[in-house]
Amino acid sequence: MDDQKAAGPDRRRVVKAAAWSLPVIAAAVAVPRAAASTARQTVTRTAKATGSDGATTTVVIPAGATDISYEVIGGGGGGTGGSANRIVGMLTLPAGAGDTTVTLIAGGGGSYTAGGSGFGAGGAPRPYPGTPSAGNWQTQWGAGGGAGSAILVGGDAIVVAGGGGGSGSYAQRYTGSAASTMALGDGGSSGAAGQASTGAYGTAYRMSGGGGAAAAAAAAGTGGAASAGTYPNPVAVAGAAGGAPSGTGGNGGAAVYAERSGSANGGSYYVYSASGGGGGGYSGGGSGAAAGTAYSTGGSATWAAVAGGGGAGSDGTATSAGGVVNTVGATTSAANGGAGAEGGAGSVTLTYTI
Repeated sequence: MDDQKAAGPDRRRVVKAAAWSLPVIAAAVAVPRAAASTARQTVTRTAKATGSDGATTTVVIPAGATDISYEVIGGGGGGTGGSANRIVGMLTLPAGAGDTTVTLIAGGGGSYTAGGSGFGAGGAPRPYPGTPSAGNWQTQWGAGGGAGSAILVGGDAIVVAGGGGGSGSYAQRYTGSAASTMALGDGGSSGAAGQASTGAYGTAYRMSGGGGAAAAAAAAGTGGAASAGTYPNPVAVAGAAGGAPSGTGGNGGAAVYAERSGSANGGSYYVYSASGGGGGGYSGGGSGAAAGTAYSTGGSATWAAVAGGGGAGSDGTATSAGGVVNTVGATTSAANGGAGAEGGAGSVTLTYTI
């Protein structure tokens, strides 16, 4: 029996060894490396316009946030209006900075009844003031410009995407089957000028409503030039210039209109056309010009009028604002110009990791 006890394990030693080893195992399970750290998360904040109505959102970026990226898209021009620009880039907070407040402003798109609102409003259109009278008609009315979109730091713009220009117009009333050849001027896209609208009837008369110039950085776009030709009762009106930079952006030039009424040769006539509004942005684009001519003979009126498209608003970027550093990436077309109706709404998206 004594030999068997000597050959077997000492029970007290086994229990004692287990008592020392168990806490070590428990400690290893209770304090894993992953559980000791806090996972980072990505946060996205967006301001998006609705139709012609812009939208504003205030965002507080927490201290310590990194990988701050943005996408800024301006509002598209109305009618067959121009597309706005899309700008992407990165923001870097100052070392040791606390929470940082930024403002996101999304620009609305232009339409036949309104210019977009935002950072630099789109130029307002000038709808036809009444109902066309009976007769042979061809019409296409002018539209408003899209608004600019922006990110502001401490009230100062650090990035602005300009809006597209609104399309021009043409209109005519003619006797019999004889019609003029009319060409519609589209609004300016992505920093380009608006196109001219033109009209011609054989070699008897030619008219042109020139497109508004696009804004260029801090220089507002000028209005288009008009030519009414030599036909009777001409009227020509130059386009309106866009607005210069300001704390609320540069507005697009408002639409102008050519209008004339009268009587001749036993009948009455009435001429009307309105241009496209300029796009808003850092600086505003100019609106198109308007021109028309008309006559009446034997109690029947014949008239025609044209007006050019608005120029696009300008982009604007700053290297820094309020200590926040801006690294601008690519600038491309947003492809949101109006396809015969309302321009696409602008938006601003801000993403960061905390």
